[in-house]
Amino acid sequence: MLSHGTAVALTSAVVAVTPLASGRFRNTGVCGWGHPERTRERDLMNLINRVRAFVRDSSGQDLLEYALLVALIALVCVAVITTTGSNVKEIFDQISVKLGDATP
Repeated sequence: MLSHGTAVALTSAVVAVTPLASGRFRNTGVCGWGHPERTRERDLMNLINRVRAFVRDSSGQDLLEYALLVALIALVCVAVITTTGSNVKEIFDQISVKLGDATP
């Protein structure tokens, strides 16, 4: 955990922060400015690291896999229910025909 007055790098400035009782931090002022060349390098490295993290993030991939799995299961269910419904209709039609023949 950060202690009182710990310096934290934020973009191009180093800012001193003070922990509060609530667990949050308060900005206590700017301690100094970085060299412009180093600032650009640091910003570029931050951008590269964020792009790498975004590319490596696979949380959306899991969601897509689950959606495809649910769609496949639904498609199979529709096919099975349609086939079963047709077979049951044929059975009831046969029963109806036999009952019709048995009636005097």
